[in-house]
Amino acid sequence: MLFWRKDVMVWPTYIDNLVNLLMVISENENAVGNGYLVHDGESITFQNFCAMIAHNLGLKQPEFRIPYAAAYTAAIVMEGVWSLLRLKTRPLLTTYTVKNLGSRLQFSIEKARRELLWTPPVSFTDGFAETMKWLKTLDLQSLKAK
Repeated sequence: MLFWRKDVMVWPTYIDNLVNLLMVISENENAVGNGYLVHDGESITFQNFCAMIAHNLGLKQPEFRIPYAAAYTAAIVMEGVWSLLRLKTRPLLTTYTVKNLGSRLQFSIEKARRELLWTPPVSFTDGFAETMKWLKTLDLQSLKAK
């Protein structure tokens, strides 16, 4: 794991929060024709999020960082090579990935709160703890091979 921009924000979404909002949308007439963003109501830097995961799994915290421009250039080159060789798989790095994991955008769930009276039923802290508990049941070695 490596980073290409400091202080990039991520907006984690625990699956129960996503399903809950989908159920609210399916039952609320105000939702017809509208779109809503969903997350746990909190943001965290990508570095801190990865550090929390590493800590909980007893792994080394990722620290390596390359410049954003280098990551973006590498993605352009990889996409070009994949295109030239007509490879059907996705390149290891894409410009889409670099942009998304280098974004400092803010995402608000205020519209869902205001129009649907929805708030995430599971806090980020609780959702993260449940996710880590589940992740520890997996065979991490088999995941690394994928």
